[in-house]
Amino acid sequence: MHCQKRICSVIVLTLIFAWLSCQRVSAEGPRTAYISTGDNQWELWLPMDSKAGIDSAFDTLKKDFNVNRILWRGGQSELWMNAALFRPENAYCWYFWKEWVFPLITKDDNNKCAIQAARRNGMQIWVNYGLLEFGCQADYGGMWPAQYQLNATIEHPEWMPVNRYGTRKQGGPIEFCYPQAREYYVKLLTDFLVEQGYDGFSFYTYAEDWGIRYLDEFGYNQPIVDEFKKRYGVDIRKDDFDKEAWGKLRGEYLTQFLRELRSSLSKHNKKIAMWVDPYDTHLPQLWPWSDTGPGSTYEPERTQGGTMRPGRIFIDWETWAKEGIVDELTIATRPDNKRIYSAAKEVYQGVQGTACVVSAMLSNEPLPDGVERILMLHPGTNVESGFKYENYVRSGYEKIDPQDKDSAWRDDAYAKRRLLYTIETGKEDMPVSDLAHLVFDKDLFVRRMALRALAAKGDILAIPLLEAALRDTEHSVRCQAVMSLSKLKGPGSVKKIFEALDRNYSFQFGFEAMRTAFKAMASQDKLTDADLQEITRALQNPNVNTRRIAACVSGAIDCSKYTSIKAPLLQAFDKEQDSFAGELLIDALCKTIKDKTVEERLFKALQDSDNITQVRTAQYAAPLIASGEDQPTKDKWLDRLSALFSDYGEKSVRKDKDWGWRLVGEAMLRFVQPGQDRLEKLMNQKNDRKLANLAWQALYIPQHDDNYYPATEDNDRKAHDKHPYLKF
Repeated sequence: MHCQKRICSVIVLTLIFAWLSCQRVSAEGPRTAYISTGDNQWELWLPMDSKAGIDSAFDTLKKDFNVNRILWRGGQSELWMNAALFRPENAYCWYFWKEWVFPLITKDDNNKCAIQAARRNGMQIWVNYGLLEFGCQADYGGMWPAQYQLNATIEHPEWMPVNRYGTRKQGGPIEFCYPQAREYYVKLLTDFLVEQGYDGFSFYTYAEDWGIRYLDEFGYNQPIVDEFKKRYGVDIRKDDFDKEAWGKLRGEYLTQFLRELRSSLSKHNKKIAMWVDPYDTHLPQLWPWSDTGPGSTYEPERTQGGTMRPGRIFIDWETWAKEGIVDELTIATRPDNKRIYSAAKEVYQGVQGTACVVSAMLSNEPLPDGVERILMLHPGTNVESGFKYENYVRSGYEKIDPQDKDSAWRDDAYAKRRLLYTIETGKEDMPVSDLAHLVFDKDLFVRRMALRALAAKGDILAIPLLEAALRDTEHSVRCQAVMSLSKLKGPGSVKKIFEALDRNYSFQFGFEAMRTAFKAMASQDKLTDADLQEITRALQNPNVNTRRIAACVSGAIDCSKYTSIKAPLLQAFDKEQDSFAGELLIDALCKTIKDKTVEERLFKALQDSDNITQVRTAQYAAPLIASGEDQPTKDKWLDRLSALFSDYGEKSVRKDKDWGWRLVGEAMLRFVQPGQDRLEKLMNQKNDRKLANLAWQALYIPQHDDNYYPATEDNDRKAHDKHPYLKF
């Protein structure tokens, strides 16, 4: 009996605590919303591709989410557009930026629309920007060539962090030990913020690249070497040294940069926020934000066995707050909400007595008292739902009441959205005939919600409505129509999707919505012979964009189940003149079909006169060939790959000479020991030092095209001991 009473008491207390927590969340002050704009224009998240989409989102965030500030990553895209080199040889990213994102900025004025929407709603709008994101040299990381690099590091490569051996420079950050680098960056950021009219910068500190292999790999630039030796009498390039002291020295230069930026921005009443990693508040952020595979961990120990942090740079947030260098410290998002909470509490306590604000990127769970909330809006469909923040839509705390079905005919967009959300999630039901008019509603989010709700119902009567939405005036509605048709398609849906592509091509519609939709249809065995014929026709379309997407779609489906597409793919590849479409066709052939005919055609491509065709064939085909059983074929390919690698020496005139060797070297390594032996031979030849160095890097400083390759300091030392002509 006493045990039962005790259990009941625990249950009651738990419920009271949960209720109090919800009350505290409900009663909190205005919030901030983080919109990762470039991602929203790639991923099919909350639409940020038009004035209508931006207005709808900002109005909703003000009305239903009590948001008074936007962190807008679109400003970063615009700054890069004006200050960076983008490499067309990385065609996938090139066309994303040049044909999609940059026109949204220059032609459609999306960033100006965002500023105007914020002002109309009484919101501040800050630029979300990567403080350590300067892009990468062409051969760095795992996506070659690296898609962009700020002109500053091209003109001043000495500003890039260097390893202790002088053999590699780090993509991503710059070293703030150079006064000229600080001066350049302060002017760049200040001019942009003032000219565009934003209220401040919110700086994240991770770097989205894959090149750094362990925490202490980079940061041995001459001014740092000299200053460390002056202070401690130790040469950090040659001797063992105190890593913590070295990291703090690098952090001093970062702090000095922020002082100079604060001095510049304060003249214009502009603000600064810095993101802090909850797993180690004194190191730059770890990226990516979620677990990425075997061996990944978000514990600090990961920094000793391979890391995506930009390096050991002391994040001296206590000094920043004490001196008034920054206005805000933001605890960045991570999978572990408890870690975010504890870090927010630690930092909040650490800044007491200063004017520094503390915020945390935690969308639903309670926060420590005094800490402000930042909402994460990806994918962001909760914003489209019509429900308020306190309903916790699409979370484990969701609270949804039954909706009045008469709302479908009222002039209340938010009520219509709420009703459609309950239908999409199976909480309510209405016949297609009662929902049909909502596909043509004047409200953008209502139209998108209606398409999702109709697809979820699974009633074939909805198919003509989904197909009709492919003609909507809004790009994001057309994308949603494609995604809905992947769940509920008719016999003519694929044809209508390709017709929509011809009418209104965009990178996101084709490479994201269509690729994702066709992959889903194939996985559910929904593609018919007639659908495959539509893909075949698209491969021969006079419109190059349609051909590219048809090739991309072909790579997304499992053609081992759809063998009738093999001949059209080969025929299209033989005729294709566009290099990007050709690259996508190579990828499709390698991913989906394994036979002698395909192998022979790919080997011919490996000998193509176009350098990019050669290296993309090496990249995509090598795993296929190396995993085969035909030894003569493997030997033939390895001979050709070895000859290609030899073309990257001192007299190289290849247009991919700065980066293509990485792809060819990786292709050779797919053949395991025979490939390693060929590279060793090239490394040890004495006639071409550049070729020897590249072969050494391919063997001992690998950067795999599956992105992440961890190492240790000991690995690195042993690798440099094997350098063919440099002695350390």
